[in-house]
Amino acid sequence: WRMRAGGQPPGSDMPQPVLDGRRGHRQLSSHYRRGRICSNTLPIMLLALSAFALVLADPRTVGVHPDEHKMYLENEFQCKDGSNKIPSSRVNDDYCDCDDGSDEPGTSACQNGKFWCTNKGHHPHYVFSSVVNDGICDCCDGSDENSGVATCSDRCDEEGAERRRELIQQIELHEQGLLKIPDYVDAAERYMNGVKARKEELVTQVAEKQAELDLKKQRQDELQKEVDAEEAPKKAAEEERKKQEKEAAWKDWKEAKDNGEVAEEPGEGGEEA
Repeated sequence: WRMRAGGQPPGSDMPQPVLDGRRGHRQLSSHYRRGRICSNTLPIMLLALSAFALVLADPRTVGVHPDEHKMYLENEFQCKDGSNKIPSSRVNDDYCDCDDGSDEPGTSACQNGKFWCTNKGHHPHYVFSSVVNDGICDCCDGSDENSGVATCSDRCDEEGAERRRELIQQIELHEQGLLKIPDYVDAAERYMNGVKARKEELVTQVAEKQAELDLKKQRQDELQKEVDAEEAPKKAAEEERKKQEKEAAWKDWKEAKDNGEVAEEPGEGGEEA
């Protein structure tokens, strides 16, 4: 540690141990036993805990969707496409045993494998296993780069913030729309009531017009009967006249025939041809 005047490290008012051989070691141990740990060591401890957590994580489940962990932790692993069955120790061993690449989600051994990005705080999704440990951070949580080739910071909260803002805006708009539903329902009811009233009005008008039409038809029939009654004597007299003319024409033709005169038969209208 870098000591300042008074034996205190910068930014700390806590009494600090003096590192002087075995005596210093005993003093340091005493400080730790009393819980007085220098604040500068906290990041180192956090990194150590993170590394310990990674060690505890089963390598067979790296890049595996949480819902499928059980399948990968069995003694034997069945390829998802049924092409092969292998010991679970050969899962994520950087060798492609399954035709569909399902045995190597956490390595780039299989070009058609899929790596599950947990992306806590953002949108989880799959990436192709071929991009695992390629030096490029494809998952916002950096979980696809676990070999140390690339150092990926967790960007999920930052990238997810914009998405969350969009979702909040959508929720707010949805809630505003829900508040307007009663107004829309009232407007729809008023419109439907207006349509119903207009329909009844039109039905009434159609019935009235039909009654007027029936009345006019009835009057027309009555007038036609009157006309027929007035025309009946005229038609009868005309028919009688034609009948008499026809009879007279036949009579004249017969007399002419009896007298030896050449004459043709009278036409259909009662006149000689």
